[in-house]
Order: sequence, then C-alpha cells, then structure tokens
Amino acid sequence: MLNRLTSSFDRKVSISSPSSSSPSQLTALDPKDQNTLTSLGIPLCSHAQACIDCSLPCEDDDDPPEYLNKSLLRLWSKQEIDLTPSPLLSIAHPTPFRSHALISTDGKKDWVREVSEEIGSLAEMFEKFSGEDEKKLDGGGESSMTTTKTEGNLPKGVWSTTQESSPTRVLYQNSSHYSSSCQTTNEEGKPNHTLLLFPSFQLLTNVPAPSGGNEDVLRAIWDHFLRAGGGVEEDEIAKMRRKELVERQGVKRWVLPYRAVVLLCSHKKRDARCSIAASLLSSALRSHAEQAGWTVDERGDDHDSHSTTSTWGSLSSSPSKDEGWEWRKMASEGKTPDHHGEDGEEGGGTLGIFQISHIGGHKYSGNVIIYFPTGAGVWYGRVSPVRDVKAVFEKTIQQGIIIPEFLRAGINLVRESPATASSQAAAAAEEDPSSSITNGSGGKATSTTTTLVSGTRDELLQKGKTQDGDGVGVPRRTLVQW
Repeated sequence: MLNRLTSSFDRKVSISSPSSSSPSQLTALDPKDQNTLTSLGIPLCSHAQACIDCSLPCEDDDDPPEYLNKSLLRLWSKQEIDLTPSPLLSIAHPTPFRSHALISTDGKKDWVREVSEEIGSLAEMFEKFSGEDEKKLDGGGESSMTTTKTEGNLPKGVWSTTQESSPTRVLYQNSSHYSSSCQTTNEEGKPNHTLLLFPSFQLLTNVPAPSGGNEDVLRAIWDHFLRAGGGVEEDEIAKMRRKELVERQGVKRWVLPYRAVVLLCSHKKRDARCSIAASLLSSALRSHAEQAGWTVDERGDDHDSHSTTSTWGSLSSSPSKDEGWEWRKMASEGKTPDHHGEDGEEGGGTLGIFQISHIGGHKYSGNVIIYFPTGAGVWYGRVSPVRDVKAVFEKTIQQGIIIPEFLRAGINLVRESPATASSQAAAAAEEDPSSSITNGSGGKATSTTTTLVSGTRDELLQKGKTQDGDGVGVPRRTLVQW
C-alpha cells in the first residue's frame, strides 16, 4: 500500500528543493519540535504509519473513489501545491488567536475577495472592532494582541488560549453554515446571524446584522463572548452595561452537538485551489464518517431543537471558566439529542463540516481545521483528497492523534501543566521503560521522546491507566480524551 501513496489524480507539485527530492514526500516536524510535543504527552503518528494502520487501503492510482467528482479531480491534478521540504509548523502557522468566530452566510461557499470590505457585513464590523482593540493595547505600534509566552516552550504555531499570557486576537471568517436564529432585530430587517465559536465549541444565536443603531450591541457581543477574558481591562460598570446589552438583544449560547467540527477553506475568489480541495475533501470526509456510523451535518441550523429537548447544551449569558464541560463531554461521546449512547457506550455522533473564507496558506491546500469538544484544535495543510482523508478521519478525528506532516497549528494541545505531564511520563517510563509508548500496530517502542504512536483511542487510554484511574502514561491525553 505504501507504493500507492501517490495518485495520477493527486498534486502537481511546486518544490523549491533540489530535483532529487521525491514529489510525494511530506516533511516531518523539526526534531526539536517533535521532541517537545511528545515529551508533553501529545500523541503523534507519522503519515506513513497512519497509512499502515489504515483499515482500508488506498484506491488504485487510476481508479479513484467513486464519491470524488471526476471533473474536480482533473482540475485538482492541475493545481500547484507547495511541497517545499520544510515542516508546515515552521513555515505556515497562523498568527495565534484567542477566539475563532465563524459568521453564518446561509449556504454560501464563496464570498467577495475581502470579506471585511463588504459594506454592511458583520465581518466589516468585526474588522473595525479588531483594529480598535489593537490600538488600545499597543498604542498603534507593533501588535501585542498576538504575543504569548509559549507554555513549556512549545513550538511556534502551538499555543494555549487558557493562560494569562494567551493571545487576545479574535480571528473571524464567513462560513457556509445556516443561521438558526429565530429573530430579526435590526433596523433593516436582515435576519440575525449565528456564530460558531472555537475553541470554546459554542454556538451563539440572535447576533444582529449591522445597522445604523446597533453598533454598541455588536461591540458588547464582541467583548462579552469573542474577546471574553482577554485584552483591555474594564471597570465593573462597563461590564454590567455590556451584559445588559447582550441580554436585551436576546443572544443565546449553546454547546455544539458534534464529536468534532471540520472547517475547509473554500474561498474561490481568493484562490481556486481551496475551492476545488474543499469540495473534494468534504465528499471524502462525509463518505468515511458515514461508513463509520456517524451522521454528517453541513448546515448547522438544527439547534433550535435544543429548547424542546431539555435545553441540551444551553449555557448562561455570562462566560465562565470550564463552563458546559458536561455538555461538551457528552458531545465528544456522541450523546446528543439525535444520538443517545447507552450507559458506558458511545453514540454514533455527528461530524460538523463547514466551508469557510480565506484562512491563509492556500498554496498548502488542502487546508483542514479540526476542533474538538475538549477545547483542542489542529490546523492541517497539504491534505490530499485522494490519499489522506481516511487517515485524517481515523487517526485525528476519531482517535485524537496528530499526523505531524500535516500540522500547521495546534491549539490547547496541552491540557495540563507540562511539569505534571513530564513527571507522569517519567514515572511511567521508570515503571516499564520498554512499553510506555507503542510504535505501530502492536509494536513496542523505547522510552525516547521522539517515538511516534499508533493504536486506537481505547488502546492509548488503557496504556495510561493506573490503579486510581488517572492516566499517567505517554500519551497523557489524545485530543478527544478528557
């Protein structure tokens, strides 16, 4: 199967490396970055190992899967994708952010070239707020909104949103998801928006479209939910007024009912590569998810049903630390209104797939962003719709294991203190130095921190159990474990 990792329908490669480099080669992490991540118990599985572990071999080169559109495959084969032999985490990571907000556009998958320049749009208003915040924080000089002391000397491109030193920047895009808001509360009669918020894994309803008299309401929503806990200090009177504006607007919050959410850049007016890749990737993800017994949601507008299902996922109007973790844990186990797992068992669960506006790095298509109810998230690049989606679904979406060759960014990958993780890893290695990590299907690895892991989520969890039930092995937690 390893001989079938490339496809005649796969990438036309743009490589700045010597001609002797293999066009199909994907570059691994920098060894120092890999050591750092694995020493903190962040599970990695190489692309080659993911292919070996894959439950379904790749399709033959000349016989791509039927669920992939042949016309789009021909277009995809003509695109140039940058496969410069440098780790994506080193050259393609985004500017760190605190919150990632997606604006509903009711099924649109392409937008004007600069969404923030569309007159009267919510993206335009958010761009204004972002600029105002930046000026307040640094006096108009070099931005301090994105500075963050990396926890445990994490690599650039990997950061936490829960520390005092976390970035305060808000990232926002337009999204294909439909609004589930039931009100129209602006002067021009435009329907209210629904926002998806990550990594908090929330949905925000009844966010009005901009109109002449509601900028203060939108600013309150921005400060209260998107920038919550970060940035400019405010007095208590300002906070109370902000809360009153939000409650008067009728903004409601819910935990998203998904086991994972996948975001695909589809912004054709910025770059055709993303549009072609997004369509193919969404088809492939849907096929693999449904084969695994999952439901796929590409609309995102079925959240009004929460009010008739014991308010599943409902949150208060005021953000708080670790709020809604019970709902998020249920979502990660597939125990949502539509998927009721039996006691001790997981439901099938739902995968949300939405297409979004430009995120940068289109030359590294296909770009895939995955967020989890645990608060973790990964940004991937160079994901081939033909050969890579099965591995991404099984390893990362189902099992919560990172494929490092694709990694552009990681958010909240460490969900405990580095000292705790390191001491636990050392304790596990001292107890059994030969079996602290697996290195393939059933194979054992030495206790070196450069070892990559494989195995199912349940196998990984079992390897980290002690008598008191707390995980102490390496990996400490996958992205889907609590």
